[in-house]
Amino acid sequence: MLFCHITSHVEGDPYPDLLQQKGNRAFPSLTFLDPAGEVIARQPSRARTVPAFEKTHRACANYLKLKRRVDEGDDSARPELLMAQIEMGGIDFETATKTRKTLGKLPTEQDEKLGKLLFELEISETAKRVRTRKQAIKTGKQFLEIWNSGRAPTGESASSFYALVMEYAYDQKDAKVYARAFKRFDETAPQGRNRKRVIQRMQRRLDELKQRRDG
Repeated sequence: MLFCHITSHVEGDPYPDLLQQKGNRAFPSLTFLDPAGEVIARQPSRARTVPAFEKTHRACANYLKLKRRVDEGDDSARPELLMAQIEMGGIDFETATKTRKTLGKLPTEQDEKLGKLLFELEISETAKRVRTRKQAIKTGKQFLEIWNSGRAPTGESASSFYALVMEYAYDQKDAKVYARAFKRFDETAPQGRNRKRVIQRMQRRLDELKQRRDG
């Protein structure tokens, strides 16, 4: 069932806090709920197209099928259910980690896929908590350490990961690290009306760092 709610801040309008209650912040927001009104998926702001909406809708239908199987006692569906929740953005990292611990030992393929999804979710949540440049530099340093250890996200959180590494590299005046991260950012950043402007700003910063190094 489709439901459109307008947060009007007009006294007397129904559900004045619905946006916040469902954990949304931006306008507009598209959220998928189960029959009980619980959030099962959020449409990413970078994927606001009809095909993307349809993809999320199919994922929700798959999730509800898996949930019914689990509710009916089919424990074999629990790992798939958790992976579906993570992929749809319907669960936070802390809750997902606790749920993973209850699943015990899994087949190698499932264990590796779930581990990758949890890693991506942790990176995404960490990046979203950044509000100031000081926080960006600190997080960028942490992300660089992760990258140097041989791990890096490949999903939607990848561009944020490399952008924050660049913030740290710029602060440290490290042109080499900045250039590496800039290349990966350019490869992973989504298309959008602001992409060209962002890339140009990053290129200017890189040129500045190279001039300082070579000068």
